[in-house]
Amino acid sequence: MPKNKAVAGSGGADGRERPETPQGPVRMCVICRRRFAKVELNRHVLTAQGNLSIDAEKTRPGRGWYVCSDPVCEQKFAKYRPGARRGAAVKRGTRGTAGDSLDKGGKHA
Repeated sequence: MPKNKAVAGSGGADGRERPETPQGPVRMCVICRRRFAKVELNRHVLTAQGNLSIDAEKTRPGRGWYVCSDPVCEQKFAKYRPGARRGAAVKRGTRGTAGDSLDKGGKHA
């Protein structure tokens, strides 16, 4: 049976409108977990001192956390602290990889 190739924004078989898909890169709000176009979200990164700061240009290196403009999400993000593992990796300038769980002999610990 062939799949329905309806265009985003067009009415479906039941007549309801489908939401338009964002154009360009898509990112997810860390609070509400909804997806938005990257340009619609605020990006935050960790400074060397371990504080979250706004990355207005969205180009600073490192792990970024995206937050939508919903006031509830902004309030919850004010109390948000990155996980200890991710935060520590960002401070060190490294990323957690599958190799982190390997000992020097190349075998799982």
